[in-house]
Amino acid sequence: PPLSHSLSLSERSVPRLAPPQVNAWEPGQADYLQFLVDSRHVYATLEELVTKYDALAQYRNSGLERAGPLEKDIAWFKEQGFAEPPVGAQGTAYAALLRELASAGNVPYHWQVFTCHFYNFYFAHTAGGRMIGKMMSDKLLDGHKLEFYQWSAGDVDKELLPGLRNKIDEQAATWTPEQKAACLKETANTFRYGGSLLQHISRRG
Repeated sequence: PPLSHSLSLSERSVPRLAPPQVNAWEPGQADYLQFLVDSRHVYATLEELVTKYDALAQYRNSGLERAGPLEKDIAWFKEQGFAEPPVGAQGTAYAALLRELASAGNVPYHWQVFTCHFYNFYFAHTAGGRMIGKMMSDKLLDGHKLEFYQWSAGDVDKELLPGLRNKIDEQAATWTPEQKAACLKETANTFRYGGSLLQHISRRG
């Protein structure tokens, strides 16, 4: 089967957030801003590395890029009187891991492992991330819809995400079984690191 299909199957083994769980979260606006700042740092790192390394060239200009929209959202918060916080420990740790993977030529299958992180971080945002964004908007922003949850390049479900899946499948078609296995094995780790950013907003009242 295509690698993206196998990734989707392995994603199902990762615990999912249900709406009632998210509804129980009671973050403040500053907590949400911190989540956005950390998210921007990770997306900016992914986008920088994809631009820097030719081995990742097929993932450029997917239309899923989020650093730019997050820049606008953080500017909007500042217009509301909030000070932009420094990147938190969660965002710093994840970005450092991604840089380490991209530059680790001595690590077997490092591009395959990086690809798993790349795909799942974007996928998680288009899936549960939108549900979280709607709830945070209703709870904290009087319904204001952030740019983070809007895609100007096309329909995210029908065009952008399938387009990225196709690019990954084309690349994976050239991989050995061992390389594919290394990518799939990393799935739980991608959700552990990506999910760590939610610690900023998952506090309960």
